[in-house]
Amino acid sequence: MRAGNAALLAANDVRGQLFPFVAERLEASVDDLVAADRRIWVKGNPDRGMSLNDALQAYQYADNPLPIVGRGAWIPPTEQPTSLLTKNGNFSPSYSFMTQAAEVEVDTEMGKVKVIKMVTAHDRGQPINPMLVEGQLEGSIMGGMGQALYEDSTCIEGQQYNPSFLDYGLPLSWRCPRSRPFTSIPMTRWGLSAPRRRGRGRSLHRPRPLSTPSPMPSAWSSTACP
Repeated sequence: MRAGNAALLAANDVRGQLFPFVAERLEASVDDLVAADRRIWVKGNPDRGMSLNDALQAYQYADNPLPIVGRGAWIPPTEQPTSLLTKNGNFSPSYSFMTQAAEVEVDTEMGKVKVIKMVTAHDRGQPINPMLVEGQLEGSIMGGMGQALYEDSTCIEGQQYNPSFLDYGLPLSWRCPRSRPFTSIPMTRWGLSAPRRRGRGRSLHRPRPLSTPSPMPSAWSSTACP
């Protein structure tokens, strides 16, 4: 959320530097300009405009100061932790929620567990880079599988028995299950333009180990007690 709103403010800063120049070129008012799809044009007259590349090139050759740098910073209105003594407290204006479901196959003779399919859903807010969000969800599945099924730091009486990746288990790419990520864009008091924790993989994969092993006890118990 902080990064998304800061990026929006920075973009508006760039807009404020470039639009007066483009408005003069197009003989229009700054308030009448519209920008979308890498073009700038006069509202109600799409043919009366120019591409973003042409605008920047014209801006450069007019001896205007370069580069155009947009700056933006946004700090959400939150309460200090000390307020918990007298109030409920609020450390963030918006919170993310996640849920997962795993289909696993258990070899009751060898004790091996194979993740067949993983479905994960994340309350993401408005994404700045949708492909990045989907990639983080898919990557977090592998991270959660590693924590639940493979990774184990063995330390006995202070002696580390697997100090290198030769002995430390990690899931390989060929163990990646079929996955289907879902995301939602809920309305918040900050509107749909409020991205949440995109770029924070840790928040995405933390719950994954919980969902992966949950079907295993029932599978094992059903074979132990037919």
